Amino acid sequence: GPTPPQRTAAALGRAFREFVGVLEEAIQAELEHAAALFALFEAVDRRFLNVARAVARESDEQERGESEMLASLWTRVLGGNAAGLRKFEMNRRLLTSVRERTVRNKRVLVDHNGKLLALRANLEMLRMRLVSPLVRAGEGSTIGVEEQIRGLEGTYEYLRAVREKQKGRLMEVLYGSGGGRSRIVADEEGREIDGGWERR
Repeated sequence: GPTPPQRTAAALGRAFREFVGVLEEAIQAELEHAAALFALFEAVDRRFLNVARAVARESDEQERGESEMLASLWTRVLGGNAAGLRKFEMNRRLLTSVRERTVRNKRVLVDHNGKLLALRANLEMLRMRLVSPLVRAGEGSTIGVEEQIRGLEGTYEYLRAVREKQKGRLMEVLYGSGGGRSRIVADEEGREIDGGWERR
């Protein structure tokens, strides 16, 4: 007959095969259970999708009804004046962007103010350049008329170049890349209003 080691090896083999079989059955059962759970999740997901579609349709209907109700209320408030209603709608669209345009114009004004301050500093420096030859020449002495005229002509050309440069930058900021031109108009009380909406 088989020896004790052979009988031990055979017993271990049978135990291992039984363990593997039981483990495979447990894994198969878990896979089937997971498949059932996946099917349940898909069914729930389909129901949620149907509910979301119903909610979207209901929201659209509510928004449509609210818009119709508000339109009827505005018609009752404003009467049958179609021109007034169009003017109101135009002013409403302009008012939606009035803050953005006001902030943009404020930035332009701040930038322009800074450039004016720089121009004033340049003017002060030019004034010092014109005065310094007189100071260096000593008290009671003056420079020649032709030299003064040449200095004034050079100053005029410099100031004109600076002015044209500043004006070009301002026009580029105001009317450059930004879609349409941003207009600033004044109302009846003298306040500046960006966009220039019509007065009712």
